[in-house]
Amino acid sequence: MNLPNRLSLGRALLALALVGCMHIYSTPGYILSLAVFTAACLTDYLGGDIARKRGIVTLLGIFLDPVADKLLILAAFIMLSVRGLMPAWVTIVVLLRELAVDSLRLVAAGRSVVIAAGLFGKVKTITQMLTAALLLCTPLLPVLQTPGLILAMLTVGVTLGSGGDYIYRNRKLLLEEGGEP
Repeated sequence: MNLPNRLSLGRALLALALVGCMHIYSTPGYILSLAVFTAACLTDYLGGDIARKRGIVTLLGIFLDPVADKLLILAAFIMLSVRGLMPAWVTIVVLLRELAVDSLRLVAAGRSVVIAAGLFGKVKTITQMLTAALLLCTPLLPVLQTPGLILAMLTVGVTLGSGGDYIYRNRKLLLEEGGEP
């Protein structure tokens, strides 16, 4: 397994660590949660950068990277909602978008078509990461709650927009009969 794929796998494991850290209701727990989340986000950037620079983009990486991103974001959003730091409906919208896009990816995979992440999807991931990071800071800096919630609303718009774009760009997969592309 190459380094970018290991970093994606590490990000998925850090998502689990984040859930554990967010159960520590104290200043050190909040700081640790933010540190784990930030480290996981850095693995996303580093993994992609290394894969592109070294020309080691693999089929496994194309699948593993977005799965790791989804695990991290959903773990953060679910825990933020459980902690009352973000409205649950925001998390539900993000979850439903991810399920729709992943369903389309499964249809594509069943037809031997690989759909790589597009620019809009990358913007969506960055927006979601920034939202989670900002809201993870709110127990330590309550003044960030309102800007965090405003960013969460923007994130919902970007998330829905990127999902719609993804489905539109790959609509032929949904319109085809049978298993042949």
